[in-house]
Amino acid sequence: MKQINLHSNKPNQAQHVWQQPIQANNPQIGFSLIEVMVAAFVLGIGILGIVGLQVLSLKGTQQSSMRNQATAIIYGLAEKMRANIQGTIDGKYSLTKAEFDAYSCTSAVTTCEGNTASCDSDQLAEFDMNKVVCGYGASNRTGGIKAVSLGDENVLSDGLIEVGCKSGNCANGEVNIKVSWTERAIDKSETVTQHSDFIVLNTRISR
Repeated sequence: MKQINLHSNKPNQAQHVWQQPIQANNPQIGFSLIEVMVAAFVLGIGILGIVGLQVLSLKGTQQSSMRNQATAIIYGLAEKMRANIQGTIDGKYSLTKAEFDAYSCTSAVTTCEGNTASCDSDQLAEFDMNKVVCGYGASNRTGGIKAVSLGDENVLSDGLIEVGCKSGNCANGEVNIKVSWTERAIDKSETVTQHSDFIVLNTRISR
């Protein structure tokens, strides 16, 4: 019987496997200075856009607040005039720009509020206009169109109210109330300017 040798006659040789390093498709590692600068530039443009939107938002908020205040003043005064028809048709609520500029908020005015108050139509009209122009409160007045003194608060920037009658005659009860104010505006060159805005109410106060 033959004996079969399962061992190879060739000497044992160590097999060496050379592994090639795995290379990425993009051999570049990290960011270059140019890429960082471009990213910073794009980010800066985005931030400037956001700041611009914030400025426009603040401007819109201010304009809306001023317009709401002016509207409230106009309709509030119109209601006071309807409650005092005699004073209205007598022209006691009339107020020109010159009269507004010269209006003294420190002058004594008859109080026409409270259960014990007794005022005629002229006194009531004077009292109503004093509250609209000068505001409410004894020391630090608030809610008035005209600032009384340092520390007092007015509701409109450079506010002005003018009350007149059609054709200068208030007997028919046709009146117009105009409230104007000044707003800050920013043009395309980013220059801050001042411009005026106003609201006018034409109404009829009748019996």
